[in-house]
Amino acid sequence: MVSDTIGFYWRLCPPHVFPLGSGPDSGLWKTGRVLAALDIIYMEHTLLLLLLITGLAAADDVILKPLKQGAEEVALIMVQGLLIQPDQYIPLAQSVQNASNYSLWVGIPQFDGDMVVPVDPSEGIARILGSMRDGGMSTATTVFFAGHSVGGAALQDYVNSEAKDAPGLILLGSFLRRWYRNETYPVPTMTIGGELDGLARVTRIM
Repeated sequence: MVSDTIGFYWRLCPPHVFPLGSGPDSGLWKTGRVLAALDIIYMEHTLLLLLLITGLAAADDVILKPLKQGAEEVALIMVQGLLIQPDQYIPLAQSVQNASNYSLWVGIPQFDGDMVVPVDPSEGIARILGSMRDGGMSTATTVFFAGHSVGGAALQDYVNSEAKDAPGLILLGSFLRRWYRNETYPVPTMTIGGELDGLARVTRIM
């Protein structure tokens, strides 16, 4: 589990956290990547412990049935960002439902401690799709995917391996990682980068 976690953040950590003047093959550069990854892991696990102690980590899946009849029934599965509970996305999801010309279902699975990373999102996605179908959604409904922040980082791997026939992926405050830029990503992707908040350079998104 620890090695998987370090491996995920090794790939996720951006170059600007590494020591200046160090090349990609240098020991200093590699050490910087490890330290950056371990620092993020430490912060996340500390926050998770605090949430568990205070009882704030409890949350439930969110399922929103269509607010109106549209031309076609479609679904949107949203994967949460770090430490953001699913119900915090309800206003955004309802705004999308109201603006859509479709009968839009929205499902937002909850992950332990509101941390999708480094957990594989496939279990949560399968669970909430099952609940949505139990609630009346057709098994033939077209499913789109959206991921926020690190949820987008985990979701793009899931879509690439498990949902290549999806009609679309939306990344909110997230972006396709570098190794996908050297190949054709199998699903049409819209990026709402949030690059003005300083957490990601424009060159990571363009």
